[in-house]
Formats: sequence, C-alpha cells, structure tokens
Amino acid sequence: MKKLFIPIISMLVFLALSGCTKKEESNPVTPTPTPEEQPPSFNVSAQPVTLATGDAGLCFFAFCITDDILLVKVVVKNPRGESVTYNAGSITVLQNQEFECEPAGTGYFKYLGTWSLTFYGNKAMGSKASFVVVKTISVTGKL
Repeated sequence: MKKLFIPIISMLVFLALSGCTKKEESNPVTPTPTPEEQPPSFNVSAQPVTLATGDAGLCFFAFCITDDILLVKVVVKNPRGESVTYNAGSITVLQNQEFECEPAGTGYFKYLGTWSLTFYGNKAMGSKASFVVVKTISVTGKL
C-alpha cells in the first residue's frame, strides 16, 4: 500500500501544480485612446508703419481663433533669416482678442517676402497644454 501511495500523491501534486498555471487573460474592455491635444489656431496680419528712423516698417498683429491662451513669447523671423524674440511675459489673451507681436511703439524693418511668427504658450483653460505654433505671412510691396 505504501508503494502505491507515493506515486498517487506524486501524480496528484503534479496535476495540481500543472492546473495552476496562469493563462493570459484578454481584457474585454479596451481603453479608449484619448485624442491628441490640438494646438490653438492663430490669424496673423501686418500693418505698415514708419519707424523712428524714418524707414518703412511693419507691425504684426495676431489673435487666437480657437482658445484663451497664456502667451509666453513670439519669435519673429524675417525673410533674411534674422530672428527677434518678443517676450510677452505669460499674458492672458482671450479667444479672438487681437494682440501685438512686438513691444508697443516699436516695429520691424520692412522686408518683402515670407515672414514666420512662432507662438509659444499654454492654453489658459482645460488641459493647459503647452504649444508651439508657426504661422507665416507674405509681405508684398503693396502692403
């Protein structure tokens, strides 16, 4: 009887352990991916001005058409490849509120061609996601 008892116990332990293997379960609930945060959209315009030196100049104006934002800075790049950074200081700009892209009373030398304005900031509401948005504007002689 003792000879029969050991193989039976061994077999029961083997079956018990082999039945305890963890099988990978499929998750019946698939998480819904969150949509990627869309950056705000800007409209940009340029107005001709006369600079303090008497030279022809430009002032750039913009407004965000989709969101209230906290504007940190705007990097303005002229057609010659020269860049100037306007530090806005995290000002709050409401949706569709026009703002200047240079310190008040200043402007940029007028160069014909494509200018780029890069806006840096955060959304003021909701996710408060940061953004970097590049807009271009073509300046012609008829401006």
